[in-house]
Amino acid sequence: MEHFIGISFWIATLFICLQAKNIPLEDSSIPLMRRYITCEDPESRFYAPTDVKAECMATALECIEIELKGTVKEECTGKMEYLEQAVEFFEIKRKEKCPAPTTPAACECERWPQESFGKFLDKVESLLQQDASAAAQ
Repeated sequence: MEHFIGISFWIATLFICLQAKNIPLEDSSIPLMRRYITCEDPESRFYAPTDVKAECMATALECIEIELKGTVKEECTGKMEYLEQAVEFFEIKRKEKCPAPTTPAACECERWPQESFGKFLDKVESLLQQDASAAAQ
């Protein structure tokens, strides 16, 4: 009986992961943050996703979310409701991913280069486009 429950759980989990729907990139609020949020301090730097492998995508989305909730929120000013919308977007996006077990060192955010806010947003947008094209295949 225990095996039946365990197998049922994993089948349900797999079904949910396979049925996850992609949310539109427009919901990411990146264009709005680019326009309405500024980081005045030229020393402000953010870990920008670079060369993210498919198996590290869930971790990458979590790293972006952490950057938005932490460094961007603390060091930048402007219409922060767009920042909050972006955080919600990345929470949903991360939850729709079913992370495969990976070596933590291979997916660390700290391996990414630190970039200005504008370049950070460019790289995040590029990562989302890469993810969307991979999902479409």
